[in-house]
Amino acid sequence: MSLTFLHPLFLYLLPLAAAPLIFHLFFRVRKRPRPFPTLMFFRRVDPRLSARRKILEWLILLLRVLLIVFLLLALSKLVWFGAGSTGSVAMVIVIDNSGSMAARFKDGQTKLREAINAAQGLVASLKEKDSAALVLLAEDVNSLTDSPLTSDKEALRALLGRVRETEATGSAQRALERAMSLLEKSAATRQEIHLLTDLQANEWGKEAAPRHPRSGTVIIVHRFDTPESRVPNVALLGARLPDRKILAGRRLPVVVEASNSGTAEARGRVHWVDDQGHRGSVETALPPRAEQEISLLLEAQAPGLHWLEVWYEGDDFTADNRACLAFQCLEKRPVAFAGAVEEFGLLPAALAPVEDGKFSGLKPEFVELPEFGPSLRDRSPVCAVVPWEAFNSRALDVGALRLWIEAGGNLLVLPATSGAGVAVGPPAWLGAAPEAPADAGAGLSLMAFKPAAPVFRELRGARGEIMLRGLKAFKFSVLRINEGTAALLGLEDGRVLLAQTGLGRGNIFLCGLAFDPAWSNLPLKGGSLALMQGLALAGEPDHAPVAFLEGGERVHTVFDPTESTEIKTLAGSVMNWKGPGANLPAFPRAGVYTVAAGKREQLVSVRSSAREGTSPCLPAANVPALGSLKHVVKSGATAGTVAAEARKLQASLDLFLPFLLLALACLAAEGWLANQPPLKPPQAEGDREPLAPPVAAVGANR
Repeated sequence: MSLTFLHPLFLYLLPLAAAPLIFHLFFRVRKRPRPFPTLMFFRRVDPRLSARRKILEWLILLLRVLLIVFLLLALSKLVWFGAGSTGSVAMVIVIDNSGSMAARFKDGQTKLREAINAAQGLVASLKEKDSAALVLLAEDVNSLTDSPLTSDKEALRALLGRVRETEATGSAQRALERAMSLLEKSAATRQEIHLLTDLQANEWGKEAAPRHPRSGTVIIVHRFDTPESRVPNVALLGARLPDRKILAGRRLPVVVEASNSGTAEARGRVHWVDDQGHRGSVETALPPRAEQEISLLLEAQAPGLHWLEVWYEGDDFTADNRACLAFQCLEKRPVAFAGAVEEFGLLPAALAPVEDGKFSGLKPEFVELPEFGPSLRDRSPVCAVVPWEAFNSRALDVGALRLWIEAGGNLLVLPATSGAGVAVGPPAWLGAAPEAPADAGAGLSLMAFKPAAPVFRELRGARGEIMLRGLKAFKFSVLRINEGTAALLGLEDGRVLLAQTGLGRGNIFLCGLAFDPAWSNLPLKGGSLALMQGLALAGEPDHAPVAFLEGGERVHTVFDPTESTEIKTLAGSVMNWKGPGANLPAFPRAGVYTVAAGKREQLVSVRSSAREGTSPCLPAANVPALGSLKHVVKSGATAGTVAAEARKLQASLDLFLPFLLLALACLAAEGWLANQPPLKPPQAEGDREPLAPPVAAVGANR
């Protein structure tokens, strides 16, 4: 049982109850010595009159004080919860539907299912004049939109039946703000907010200062405990493609990042499926408390928009096990060679093992030097290959080449197999210049200076090492690199043979080795194809960027708030929505979506929130997200305990009318006492005729 003032502002006026007492003490008539004629000694005075008058005055004073006190208490709307059976209830039920609530609770059901059962019990406890509303911690427009306060129990039960698990992180502040807004205009005697949650730190662990709800609102946190799992939990942190152009006709490597938050090794499988129906799976073994990259190789894709769905199988918590990926696949693209085919050794075959570019998406084209520069814009090659010796010829349009690179093109410069490998005064914007070729006899070992460079991504092993062992150079031209040019590969003594620099939006790769077995054994290594094709495809993708989101996040692209915006589902969890841009909802589950407004369209890839399986739950004594709000936390919540708590709060007694009646009674009593006739002393028989004044008698004798 508890007492609550719905309008506590009037309590600040209680000191006004002392006003009658103050007026009585400071403004009463004070007694002063006065000369009296001797006539007073001849009158009979009753000493009890003064005492009775004082008692009457203090009684009237007390009634006036009580009148003000009872009136202020009535206006403050004092309600006694847990007593009586009067008053109506306005209840907001906040259901935590974030990913963490998908964990097993008991009897094989999830925490969310137990919370929904508890909410059903709260709805069942409502009386005829009571009302309730539902608010979800994680937005889910397919399950529940804004729910107003309603007394329709069947409608509330239907809404609860639509609530299901998400893969998102919720927002405690948004849910609290929504709950308080619903209660602001309620005319009910009592307001209640029931939070059905596991108090995971993701949503409730951040310090906040929420606005205070309507006075007298009762906030109860029903905390559902999380049983410990013996199976290590694995979360997918995302899936990504190489940061390069994606061409049709070539198999596509995908890197999946996974995390094991358990204390034991996690064994399972990573499955994938694409929009073409291709499927695959990879066995995994993740060390405890570690993150790991898992490599997948997709089948060749046709030109156009594609998607990929990845999920992990092997743990007992599935809300953080999915990731989706969207990407654009481009048409096969040419590689423009400046010169004849024999000048480039095995490089054309490494870039396009099959003539039509079936496996690589690349088609070599050989162009004479005078036509090379001007033709780049029309040909739109993915990469241009130019020998060092070509910069010695005036036939090469260096200006056109530079403009094409600045616009996003890739340039590879290397010695011709039959040339001297020397460029006399190459342009400074290349970033390096070669020295005269040198012979190394049996060969000198090569090493990677920057194994983490993007060009080596597909050549790195599980431990980060480059899978190009035993590389030797038999003939080479050492590069003198400029400041700002990165050395990628070279001799063990530090001399550089492969470097990279940028120009505008494009990339320039500088090499001191011709791609020929007479210069090095690189063309004979299996990884050389991945290396050279990676150089050709490096750079920004030639399509609109994809927004990568986590469950519970919104699109960050700025749309017109008033413009009609539509969300359509391409893959994963279905979410179709249409409305003004200002009301764009969060994405509750993994999937691939398009967000369109007018002629603008944004591609969105959503993965499940990895934090839902790793973040701990808060102890019952501390809920930072509630700030200074007065609340009660009930640990070990079940559907039964929540219903029992609701029954305790079900009855309430509104004390407005009793206090008002007491105030009126005090007013009536004070009026009756204040208007009593004046008290008169009882008169004796001999006192009916007063004696003549002695002074007058003396005067008569004279």
